[in-house]
Amino acid sequence: MATKRQVTLRFRDEYVRASKKQKGVILDRMCETLGIGRSTARRLLAQAGQHGNGAVPAARERPCRYSDQSRQLLVRVWVLMDMPCGKYLKAMLPQWLPVLRDCGELDAYDGFTFSELMAMSASTIDRYLKPLRDAARPKGLAATRPAGELLRNSITIRKASDERGCLIVCVWDHLIERKRSW
Repeated sequence: MATKRQVTLRFRDEYVRASKKQKGVILDRMCETLGIGRSTARRLLAQAGQHGNGAVPAARERPCRYSDQSRQLLVRVWVLMDMPCGKYLKAMLPQWLPVLRDCGELDAYDGFTFSELMAMSASTIDRYLKPLRDAARPKGLAATRPAGELLRNSITIRKASDERGCLIVCVWDHLIERKRSW
């Protein structure tokens, strides 16, 4: 694996500056050297040309559009509203915020924070609340469980052989009645 990377890095600069005909020659040389196909060689060279050293770039973090205070307000309102999903939370914010503000629950926050919260989309709300929602979810508990021993033993299962005792008694009583009638 390291030799492929080294060979690719050696051909990279030459490949980037080459014309179309020269690129074909470079691809042929690389295919002979590494024993790979032309499409694989072209892909390796293209990747090495984009990232410089052939390494895959790290994913960039999304910049925070909303202030920390608005995210704290979001969490507080979410808990007070009994943890709804982002879609319902977004729809109910215009009704809940004035009431909570009048009750004095949200006195620590200013008008700019409220306007930021109102500007958040439902998907942004869900994205900000995901770590809290995951932490609140119990781990290791399945939604369905197999029936326990108590439940299994509390339900009686009747079989055909269970009624055989009753049948013998009934037949015996019938035979005795017939014998008396003789």
